[in-house]
Amino acid sequence: MRRLVFGALMAIPCLLLIGRQALCDGVIDLDSLGTRPSLFDYPDSPKDALRSLGVGAEFWVTQFYQGMPVGIGGHTWVYGGKGDAFVTFDGEKLGLWPGLSVSVHQEGVWGENLNFTGGTALWPGRR
Repeated sequence: MRRLVFGALMAIPCLLLIGRQALCDGVIDLDSLGTRPSLFDYPDSPKDALRSLGVGAEFWVTQFYQGMPVGIGGHTWVYGGKGDAFVTFDGEKLGLWPGLSVSVHQEGVWGENLNFTGGTALWPGRR
């Protein structure tokens, strides 16, 4: 399994170079950025190449800037966010047995969050 993950990680830079070459050759139309489902999801993209090899990857970033504009308590505003990485391995495309699928979800948070401050269960507490 370690070899499989290492091989998939080593393929990513090669696929990015292929995508860069497609951009230089005019295969990628930059005017279509607004019509894509995601930034790197276009025909013959690195994401598409990974998917054809049996590795699906999604990355999401959500940012928050929140505070209490009125009411009792501090009225300071704080910044925070979270990032999610979803990776799915298709065992059949990777040369393993049919039906095998491994999904990984990694989440990271940064900054501050007003939710659940002060021990409240439903509403944001006072700072």
